[in-house]
Amino acid sequence: MKKSLVMTRLPETLDVAAFLARPLDPLVFYDILPSDGWSVQGLPEKPAIGDLVDRLLAATIDTVAEADLDLIRVALLGGRADQERDERLTALADHASRLYSRLLEGGKSRRPLRMKLQQLNFFLRDWLDRDVDVVRDVQGEKLLGAPAPWDWLDLEGGGRLLLISGPDNVRWHWQGKSGGQSCGYPSQLDLIAPGRISIGSIFSNGADVFDNGTIDHVEHHRPIVLMFSMAAELWAVDYDGHVFPIGDQAAGVKVPIRQVDRARRIGDRLYLSDWTAPGVIVVVELGSLASRVQALPGILLLNDICEGPEGFYAVCKQQGNVFAFDHAFMPRGERLGFGRGKGRLFDPLTVRCSGDQLQVLNWITGSLILLKAF
Repeated sequence: MKKSLVMTRLPETLDVAAFLARPLDPLVFYDILPSDGWSVQGLPEKPAIGDLVDRLLAATIDTVAEADLDLIRVALLGGRADQERDERLTALADHASRLYSRLLEGGKSRRPLRMKLQQLNFFLRDWLDRDVDVVRDVQGEKLLGAPAPWDWLDLEGGGRLLLISGPDNVRWHWQGKSGGQSCGYPSQLDLIAPGRISIGSIFSNGADVFDNGTIDHVEHHRPIVLMFSMAAELWAVDYDGHVFPIGDQAAGVKVPIRQVDRARRIGDRLYLSDWTAPGVIVVVELGSLASRVQALPGILLLNDICEGPEGFYAVCKQQGNVFAFDHAFMPRGERLGFGRGKGRLFDPLTVRCSGDQLQVLNWITGSLILLKAF
């Protein structure tokens, strides 16, 4: 017997026209789920959800109709997911994710269509993960107290660096002092050396360095996603996949990748994620700057990766799970599930491992979930 969604907010009434007119601000547009408990007024009886699933599964990036996306999102919001088999809804969530990925190529085109595909995926995951037992895995959860955080990094001595959406988007507490500064549109933080942090971006040109309480800008004609130290030099990875020393930006190599949406240095390798290439990660050997493409079973769009004692942990932009892999990238298991509420992930952006604990950052809800490494 299928279970119903567990409602995460007090039920409210929502008019179909009002829902379809929501602004395309991601913090408004995406901040709604079927499990929030909406009572939808003006819900059309036809077409049946099965017919919509058929049409959308057959759609390509050139034939997918926004009208069908509107109808199925309204139907899911109105609680009609139980009229279709979970297997077909899973297939549709994966298909919508791949179509969404196509629209991220070359500058994120056709924004209304792209956002509707992503919201369809979110609505479907919300339903599909309704029975997942997430509470047993959670050791704690806390709000970071800032709107839509992109990344955070705990510093020595109890300090913290935090990237948020909005003004003063780089905020810190460092050696007993707090501060904030706007630095373009930053998207990730990485340790270069104690007290020295890379502030990278996939949106704005160049990057910034937090250095013992001050911020210095690094000029570059494209966004710099990651900066790191190698052979006593500061190196960078830019959005186009160039890996180069900051002191000689014409040197280095171009990695065979369309775009870099996330980059992490782990040991002597770089791990680069391209949201337009589902299911894989590009691994760069720092000793030779040679690269290879590595499959990531279960992952659609990789949002982040970190290393733990038994291998790697990853979070997917399209799903609500933490995925575990061994050091050869064979799957070891999954934890948590999609949605709002304790132990649920809603566009998880960052995963970090500290000892035997994983920390996962939710972009939509602004929460940090703590769970035991597995």
